[in-house]
Amino acid sequence: MQAARFFALIALILVGSLNAFVVPARSSGVASKMQLAMTAEGAMGRREVLAAATAAVATATVPIVAFAEPEQVERATSRMGGTMDPYNDVNKGFKLMRPGGWDAFSNAPGEYDVKFVDLVNKAETITVSTTPVKSSTSIDALGEVGAVGAKLAASRGAELLSANDKITENIRAYTFEFKKGSSYEIYQLSINKGRLWSLSCVAPSEKSWAKRKEAYRVVAGSFLPRL
Repeated sequence: MQAARFFALIALILVGSLNAFVVPARSSGVASKMQLAMTAEGAMGRREVLAAATAAVATATVPIVAFAEPEQVERATSRMGGTMDPYNDVNKGFKLMRPGGWDAFSNAPGEYDVKFVDLVNKAETITVSTTPVKSSTSIDALGEVGAVGAKLAASRGAELLSANDKITENIRAYTFEFKKGSSYEIYQLSINKGRLWSLSCVAPSEKSWAKRKEAYRVVAGSFLPRL
């Protein structure tokens, strides 16, 4: 039951990325917090909802379960023939490879910390968001990556294409690929420096996915929540 609470909470964390998240009602105190946060999303904004979810995560407990060791992976640095540029955010403390020439936006309250948008297809986006966490130090507190991915996919009515558990430079990350209708998303979660970091790379169509998926995988492989 405790693990189910965590899965529901992380589904809440992903509210808004494809606007397709549904968290079933539960009688627990944690679920009540979730329902209240979801009801208030329109007034509070996504960052406040995320904060409410992670506050509930901090008070929950999960049985200790042994899982397979994550893959040790070097950080991706490919420029893909000059189409990708390195991006280092000194103020926010993260780095990644980003598509060259995309517009960059910062600090939209309740929406994101940083957002990159294609100049032509505005629905092709890369966003980085954070929220404080009090007690968790690693994303594996949520459970095994495949089970987490399956729960997330079910909660949003999407198909889970892949789920990857990796460690890059001592930071553990869960990376998922989802498909909902003709839309695709690569979503990554990690915890570092007392914050939950989420990276979302969205392709709105089959054509867009075919064009962007390799670049998005480089973005996810390059993202590191520290400099």
